[in-house]
Amino acid sequence: MTPQKDDTHIETQRARFDKQADEYSTHDANPLAQEYRDRFIRPHLFDGSLKGQRVLDAMCGGGEETGFLISKGAIVQGLDLSSAFAANYEDRWGLSCTTASITDTGFDDESFDVVYICGGLHHIRPELSEAVDEVERILRAGGEFVFVEPNHDSWSDAIRRAWYRVDRRFGDDEAAISVDDDLRTLFSDRFEEISVHRGGNLAYLLVAQSFIVKTPRRFQQWTAGFLFRLEKLIHGTQIDPRFFVCGRFRKTEQS
Repeated sequence: MTPQKDDTHIETQRARFDKQADEYSTHDANPLAQEYRDRFIRPHLFDGSLKGQRVLDAMCGGGEETGFLISKGAIVQGLDLSSAFAANYEDRWGLSCTTASITDTGFDDESFDVVYICGGLHHIRPELSEAVDEVERILRAGGEFVFVEPNHDSWSDAIRRAWYRVDRRFGDDEAAISVDDDLRTLFSDRFEEISVHRGGNLAYLLVAQSFIVKTPRRFQQWTAGFLFRLEKLIHGTQIDPRFFVCGRFRKTEQS
C-alpha cells in the first residue's frame, strides 16, 4: 500500500503567502528593487533572446520577473501556490497563472523550454527533491532550469540563519540553497551546468530584499546610488557576502 503524501508544509506555505501576497508584491515591484535585479542579477540568467520560447515563471508571486521575461520575447505562463498571488499576477499581466505547487504542477510532460524560479526553492526545502523531479518532467530535453536563490555557500549564510531564527515570518525548515550540496546531488546526470554566479552585498540586502529587512522606501531612495556603486566595488573581494546564487542548468538528452 502506497503511503499518503503529507502536504502539511505545502498547505502552511499556501496560507502564509495568501496572507502576505500584497506586501511581498509591493516590495519586490518597487522600481529600485527592479533596478537592482536589472543591474546585478538578470545579466547572468540568459544568453540573448527568449523569443518564441515557452517559459514557466514558477513560484512567480505577483509576477515581478514576468516583465523581464516578456522583454526577452518569452511566452510566459505563471505558476504559484497562492491563489492571492495568482490573482495579483493575472490582474497585473493579463496572463494565465496556474494555482498549484511546483511539486505537482499538472502540466503535460515536456511543456516548457525554460523553467524559471526566482526566490522560491528555499521556501520548500522539505520538498526540494520533488520540485526538481517535477521541473525535469515538464521541461523539454535541452531546455533550461534557471533559478535565483539565497546562497548557502558563503560566510553570509550565518547571518541569514540568525535572522530566520528571529523573524517568525520564516519557518524552521526554510533555509538558503547550496548549489553544490543540495542541487548537484539532486540533478545527478539529469542536468548539466551552463553557469553559476554568486553575488549580492549591501545593496542586495537593503534594496532588493527590502521586504525582509523592512528598509524604509525613503532610505532606499537616498542611498541606492551609493549602495549600487558599493555593490560593484565589493563584488569578488574576500569580504563579499555573496548573498544570492543564480544558476543555469540544461536538461540532458538522456534524462
